[in-house]
Amino acid sequence: MPGMTKQAQVQKQEALTKTQSLTLMKNLIRTALSSIAYLRDLFPEDCFSEKRLTGVKVKTLLPESLEARLLIQWMEVGVFDALKKGYLDTMIFGIQASPKNEGDSPILLESYSFKVKYPEDESKGTIVCTCSFSRLGV
Repeated sequence: MPGMTKQAQVQKQEALTKTQSLTLMKNLIRTALSSIAYLRDLFPEDCFSEKRLTGVKVKTLLPESLEARLLIQWMEVGVFDALKKGYLDTMIFGIQASPKNEGDSPILLESYSFKVKYPEDESKGTIVCTCSFSRLGV
C-alpha cells in the first residue's frame, strides 16, 4: 500500500479483521438459525432457499411468511445490531411445544445458546462465538 505508514497499514489490516470477524459471526448465527428452523420444520418449505457456503449446501431462511419475517427481523435488527455494538453476550434460541391444555405453559423442547466473546482491545482481535445445544426431556 504505497503512501501508507507501517502503522496505518497494520491498523487498516486490523480493521478488516474486525469487519471480517463481525461478518463471520453474523453468517454463523444466520446459518445456524436457518438450519435449525429448516430441520425442525418451523416454517413451510417455500420459506427457504438452498445456497452453498464454502462448498456445503445450506438452507437460508427467506421472509416468505409473517413468522419468518419476524425471525429475520429479530436477527437483523436486534441480534446483529447488539453484536456490532459489542453488547451481545449470550443469545438463546428456544423451540417450544404448544401446551396440551389451555392455560398451561408452553413446553421448552430444545434450546440453542450462542455465547459471544469480544477481544479485550476493541481495535484488535476477532469476535469468538461458542454454541451449545440442550434437548430437554419430553
